Amino acid sequence: MENLIAPQDRAKVETVASRGESPTIRRAAQIVLLYDEGQPTREIAGRVSLSRGRTRFWRRRFAALGMAMFSGASLQPDSHNAFRQKRTS
Repeated sequence: MENLIAPQDRAKVETVASRGESPTIRRAAQIVLLYDEGQPTREIAGRVSLSRGRTRFWRRRFAALGMAMFSGASLQPDSHNAFRQKRTS
């Protein structure tokens, strides 16, 4: 499987996972790291205490937005709607 995180971004994602500005951002970064390591959705969901669907949501969001996913604006409800529209376009 192809890596989810570009090699030059891995250290940045690790930093966000450990010191991100909110629990949501930290957990999203942890999910991305676990997917990048090849962990299956079921295991990741259990480790981060989220549903498998929500775990996949974060993987797809990172695949679409990359590092921009970790900006405060990308985690707001309005940006979620824009993300959905982008995916279905």
